[in-house]
Amino acid sequence: FWNTELGYHSFSADEQSDNQAPSMIVSEIAEGVLGKVWELSQTAQGCREVQAALEEPGSEDALRAITLELKTHIAEGLFCPYANFVLQKCITLLPEEDLDFMFQELILEGPEKAAKQKFGCRVTQRLASKAPETWGLAVGEALLGEFQSIACHPYGNYVLQHLLENGADCTRAAIALAALQNLSFLVSDTFGAAVVSGALKSALALDRVALARALVNDSDSLVALALSRHGHGSVMVSLDLVTCEESRAASLWLLQRRASISTTKFGRTVLESLQMKTKGL
Repeated sequence: FWNTELGYHSFSADEQSDNQAPSMIVSEIAEGVLGKVWELSQTAQGCREVQAALEEPGSEDALRAITLELKTHIAEGLFCPYANFVLQKCITLLPEEDLDFMFQELILEGPEKAAKQKFGCRVTQRLASKAPETWGLAVGEALLGEFQSIACHPYGNYVLQHLLENGADCTRAAIALAALQNLSFLVSDTFGAAVVSGALKSALALDRVALARALVNDSDSLVALALSRHGHGSVMVSLDLVTCEESRAASLWLLQRRASISTTKFGRTVLESLQMKTKGL
């Protein structure tokens, strides 16, 4: 049937797929949310209804129409426990050109602020990876301006790790350099250590080696990483990235300090791996 006020045609599941209409075609489920998308997105049940409509909108025009009702509400949606799922669904389903308003509102709100929020960090990651060479670059630049606080934040560290994995090469290189320059600060924090580990795993090859070399030549940082829940696994990664001579010297040095390293279960795990690595030396 025709909705004369909103100008679209609603069809039921049993209608023929070749049903033609001169205006936007909308599924029954999408019709139920149009005109009240933002209102519904803010509740547990409503956000599920909106997501269902996004998955079965009836047409691309209907999908865009649902998404556009979120315009001017992105800043609020970033921090909403329900609307953030709607935003993520839109980002997943729509092309970059239809999401520019979301990105612009994120920039106005501040990616560095959103990255430190339980729900906002998820939306920030999805937008950044949607367009790594443009949006991801801008997000990375914003986060680098507050690198230490974001790297050591319970949620912010995940955004940096996500950019290390999915960002443009220049973004990945910039984050790895920041990690190198702030190495001693990061390894003393459980979340900062996770960023160091992420850089050792996902940064560009030369940046990974540079970071590993800095670690094996900084005894305090290496011990701190060995004791860390999120960083202890990266000790062995670092030893594998440097030269044999550097690796052997650092391994023996760590074993000589087994008394302090064995104070945590993470350190004991490192010691076990080191004993296997240095057997016969």
